[in-house]
Amino acid sequence: MYTNQGAKDKLYTDPLVINSVSTNPVLNSMFYGLGATYTLNPNFDLTCSGSWVHYLPESADVTLATGVVEKVHYEKEIINLAVGVSFKM
Repeated sequence: MYTNQGAKDKLYTDPLVINSVSTNPVLNSMFYGLGATYTLNPNFDLTCSGSWVHYLPESADVTLATGVVEKVHYEKEIINLAVGVSFKM
């Protein structure tokens, strides 16, 4: 799945929001997931799944109040693994 966050370029370059954006950047992403359920017997199922989110990196030049231009690079990755068990009575 592709996600376009719709963030404006100013979000990455505004020195007033640089701290909040750098800790959790709003980036477009590609999501990949896979899962399966295995029935061990008619009353017992085992489910395993995994996903990976690759956020497309962004770079920007931020002009600070002092006039200094800082180069920043935003990137992020998330890996999620899950195991589930279900028992029917």
